[in-house]
Amino acid sequence: MIESILVYLLISIGVSQLWSHSKIFSRIRILTVKIPIVRDALLCPVCASYWMGLFVSLLINPLYPLVPYVSNIACGVITYLVAGLLYKNNILNDD
Repeated sequence: MIESILVYLLISIGVSQLWSHSKIFSRIRILTVKIPIVRDALLCPVCASYWMGLFVSLLINPLYPLVPYVSNIACGVITYLVAGLLYKNNILNDD
């Protein structure tokens, strides 16, 4: 179970890093700036990690034996917390 959680975290944080910092998704990010409701949730890298973690948990859910929707939300929260710790410790920052 620990291995599946680690694989899930690597995939979901990797996807959120691609979304937040790569040039591949820059045009889509520019389009999301125009939508006020989505802007704050997807442009902040830590906030985007929650939504990307939630999306990845729909495909790969390491907490599946729990109630399905609750485990998806829990996976998103776990990704958000881990990404927040990594950003706080300057591990994921571009500086």
